[in-house]
Amino acid sequence: MLSLFAALLAIGYVSANGNTAVSGQGKMKFKVLYKSDHLPPEAQKVLKSAHGGFSVDLRKGKGETYFALKGAGIVQISADLKSTRMIDTPEEMRTTNLHNTTIWHARTATPIYCFREMRPTRFL
Repeated sequence: MLSLFAALLAIGYVSANGNTAVSGQGKMKFKVLYKSDHLPPEAQKVLKSAHGGFSVDLRKGKGETYFALKGAGIVQISADLKSTRMIDTPEEMRTTNLHNTTIWHARTATPIYCFREMRPTRFL
């Protein structure tokens, strides 16, 4: 999970220039699979201000990764990491500095995607 997080962060900061790029250090080195052009255009525009966390849907048959970018909204990365797409995101969430993501599995078996705003008492 940590290496996936690090790889996704590296998308916007490492340029492969036709070579296999490597990021990280020590035992946490990894190859960069994709650069920022792999993301939807809305996400590319605000990627330099990205921070926060990711959440992977670990339910059977899922595996998608989710994160939010202020100014763009919620981004979904496919389980195989080959495609990305923007999720319809309410305006209030698109313009909010969301930080960290989690998927809460309620007793009803309906997953709830939670994004914490920078203010410590507010979840969206």
